[in-house]
Amino acid sequence: MRTSWTIRHGAPLAIAPIAPASPPARSPAMPSNASWSARGRPAATVAGSTIRAGTPPSAAKARFGTDEKSLSPVPPRRAVETARYRARRAPSRGVPWPQVIVVPLKEPVEERHRLRWAVAAHRALVKLIGYGAPPLVTGAYPAGAPRPANRLALHLLGPGMPCEAAAGQGLAILVPRDAHPSDLEVLHRAVEGLTSVRGPGGKVIQADQAGVQVLDGSRFWLPPGPGRVRLWRTVPAAVPDTRGSRGQEWTFAHAALLSLGFVWKDRLPRVAGHGEDYYRGLAAATTERGAAVVHVKAVRASDVSQYVHKVNEHAVVRPYTAYLWLGDLAGPGTVQAIGQSRHLGGGLLVPFDIAEGTSAGSVSLPGAVSAGSGS
Repeated sequence: MRTSWTIRHGAPLAIAPIAPASPPARSPAMPSNASWSARGRPAATVAGSTIRAGTPPSAAKARFGTDEKSLSPVPPRRAVETARYRARRAPSRGVPWPQVIVVPLKEPVEERHRLRWAVAAHRALVKLIGYGAPPLVTGAYPAGAPRPANRLALHLLGPGMPCEAAAGQGLAILVPRDAHPSDLEVLHRAVEGLTSVRGPGGKVIQADQAGVQVLDGSRFWLPPGPGRVRLWRTVPAAVPDTRGSRGQEWTFAHAALLSLGFVWKDRLPRVAGHGEDYYRGLAAATTERGAAVVHVKAVRASDVSQYVHKVNEHAVVRPYTAYLWLGDLAGPGTVQAIGQSRHLGGGLLVPFDIAEGTSAGSVSLPGAVSAGSGS
């Protein structure tokens, strides 16, 4: 039995079995206080029909009448409740991930383990789908097929994050722009079956299917308070998408701007060139939209599995934490992630609000240093 997924800004996702004769989505002519419920209604209707079929009306009762009084039996009212239809709000198409499916988890996941748990959740979804899982989910595209700027991304939310999702603790599944409807249907069925996730060390965390929500990716984060300005910080650390430029100065600030460019390249002016010229041009395109790196710091770690899932054995993994200003590139509620691991738990940009009028040099940023730190 398939289920109904309704996107409501900031409201819980209503999932209810759909009866064979389910009513259509509300149209302008449908009253807002229409009374209908699918839960148990088919069974009650069948039971009522069975009773009526066993007791045919007498000849006297079956005669025609001269008034307009209905002779039909009253339908059973069991399993009927009042429901209100709400106009569906189309998700914003101007952001990298316009929809976010949030699956609440009954235990929090520490920041240093979030990438591994995101990988575990991704494997669980692929297993639930089985053979023929679409590239949207697997990330594996056929040879020669165009690759989108962003694909399905999985991130772990932590307690205290200022997001619209209730409790702010769970698995966030970021759905990219232009995802095919048939792929979304496959994804939705897999999410319905995700009752738990088995993570590192065989630990299992239960999912709360009753609390699943679908949120607008352009309004995922709560707005900043009065007199506050929004910066963004990478949680967990991000990993550069490329090795950078060898011939000229290239810092982690350049790497962060380039990663922003990769995420938003469909909404930026076309950048000419290849290789290092293209990378510098794409990073410059983000600064033209007002993006800037306020602080950045390299992360020294021997266990790089906290920051990246797969990497070439000869590659050097150089994670970093950054505090960014996005200018007019993104709104204050936009959900996004940057870096090589942005599709599997790394580089999630989480709001970091400061008082309006505060100078960059006087902002206290835990664990941050100047944006000029080299890479």
